[in-house]
Amino acid sequence: MNDLNSIEKIEGFVALFDILGYKKMMSDAENLPKIAEGFLEFQKTIQTEVVPEVNNVLKKHTASKIVASIYSDSIFIYTNDTSEESFISLLVVCAKLMVSAYKIKLPIRGATAVGKLLVSENVRLGNPLVEAYER
Repeated sequence: MNDLNSIEKIEGFVALFDILGYKKMMSDAENLPKIAEGFLEFQKTIQTEVVPEVNNVLKKHTASKIVASIYSDSIFIYTNDTSEESFISLLVVCAKLMVSAYKIKLPIRGATAVGKLLVSENVRLGNPLVEAYER
């Protein structure tokens, strides 16, 4: 459970993606198990391969890190600072995310922003989220 002490104030880069046609996909009850399988594979790739790979490179050069989470049709990625290394790393993760989505024919779109965020294990708040969502 989150409390105010577990929420961290950071300034970082944000990428927000969403899955196009999600509502239509979810209404296709017959193919839902196949769709779920694709989503799980996509999430596994992002969480266990793409982000850890980039963070391993980052930790050799800086204290920067990338965090990614997926909820429903939204993919949220952020960095813990605004260094040049973080921005480049965010772009690498975004590119790999797009390739992973393309491979499973998952249409996604996304945008980036920068600014102050409040983050914890389950909470992500801040104007950069709104800016990325509106782009």
